Amino acid sequence: METNKTDAEVKSAYAVARRVAKSVMRKVSTLNSNSMGFDDFVQEGMMAWLEGKSMYYGMIDAFRAQAKLSPYSYNVKGMKEPQVFQFDEAIDSINENAEDIATKIDAERILKRIQAVENAQQQFALLGYLYFGMSLREIGTVLEKSHEWVRTYLVEPELKKIREEFKC
Repeated sequence: METNKTDAEVKSAYAVARRVAKSVMRKVSTLNSNSMGFDDFVQEGMMAWLEGKSMYYGMIDAFRAQAKLSPYSYNVKGMKEPQVFQFDEAIDSINENAEDIATKIDAERILKRIQAVENAQQQFALLGYLYFGMSLREIGTVLEKSHEWVRTYLVEPELKKIREEFKC
């Protein structure tokens, strides 16, 4: 686990965490047991990122952990626990055959290039996909778009420009 994070990396991570937290908050807002606020989700996402895990799954796991029913609810009131699924991050991991861009060029230069993208959705998609290891499906979920739309209109056009610029 890498512990030395630059200010630019932390700033970008907070931007992604806020965006993902907004999406998670929309999804769980209909549940009555939500005692987690926006800042709680952001911090859970940041903690997951620092541990090398997916921000999205870190937020969902934190919500699931705090939303469990008490033994009183099970035994006295006879309530049933909602169905719970474990997330398997290996399923959403990045393709092992993809070349590691960080081994060919300075990753901080790419980060600065991505932060210079003016379109906020495109910048988020690129940061999430290239820098934080989010899958296209996760990004699509956050942006409420299909993963194909994210790939076609947000990631591929700018990624092509970046590859040409850095000659990857």
